[in-house]
Amino acid sequence: MRENNRIEVYAGPVAPGFIYDMPAAVYHRDPCDTPSLSASIGHRLLSESPKHAWLAHPKLGGAAAKNSKAFDRGSIVHELLLGCGKGLEPIDAEDFKTKAARESRDAAYAAGKTPVLQGDLADAMDVARRLEEQLDDLGILLNGTSETVAIWEEPTQFGGSVICRGMMDHLILDAATIYDIKSIRSANPKVCQRHMVEYGYDIQWAAYTSALGKLRPDLAGRTDFVFLFCELDPPYCITPVRPSGSMRQLGQSKWDRAVESWSFCRTSGKWRGYTEGIIEVEAPPWAMAQELGSDAAA
Repeated sequence: MRENNRIEVYAGPVAPGFIYDMPAAVYHRDPCDTPSLSASIGHRLLSESPKHAWLAHPKLGGAAAKNSKAFDRGSIVHELLLGCGKGLEPIDAEDFKTKAARESRDAAYAAGKTPVLQGDLADAMDVARRLEEQLDDLGILLNGTSETVAIWEEPTQFGGSVICRGMMDHLILDAATIYDIKSIRSANPKVCQRHMVEYGYDIQWAAYTSALGKLRPDLAGRTDFVFLFCELDPPYCITPVRPSGSMRQLGQSKWDRAVESWSFCRTSGKWRGYTEGIIEVEAPPWAMAQELGSDAAA
């Protein structure tokens, strides 16, 4: 487990390149001069709508993410493994039922940190140790830099460009290797495959691979991006997943489409919802089959 020694204040330059000392809180507020496109915003742009992407972007709609204990547990283990994150704020209490504990929790959230009860912290440290042991067994060494920020430009179809940003969980730059840790209820390969598409990890693969190739042209085409799907409960299985073949093709197609859509929305100022007018819908085949079956039975 690594110690997180970054502070929230960052006064360094923000230009295309790699940034190794940017706190997570600064990154998630979008440090670029103009609103930048991230893989997560790109996924929301395509899976929901441009209007949803606008709302979620910190420099546009600025909707804050909701805090949840389930999310926090994953982020705590994530931070312990990487030694980077928002910063953990231990709370000396057994639960958040008392007024003092709730006030400490809310103060931690207000400061951009993750509140964690002492007992939960001990549990998370045990989980992190068990996951580290399994990473060792898999021959995976996190011996690069954690939460490395990449700022780069993507060219658009009509000659312009889009400023993009990404935070790589763990980057071993000269080996062109990226590791990304995902906490998951079940690391069954079939579940991991479904999550790749459902949560936009295919887009993340394409975005980060593109970033590495553009910032280090000598590494273009050599990037090895491995997702580490980690169970946080016994038996703490880890499934390393390397996107291949059609998954890469899917991710690249979606990332290219997200770049073009983002460029259009930013240039035109139009952030549409799901549709631009009245649509017509047919009954789904399963509903018609069910209804016709009911008539036959009657």
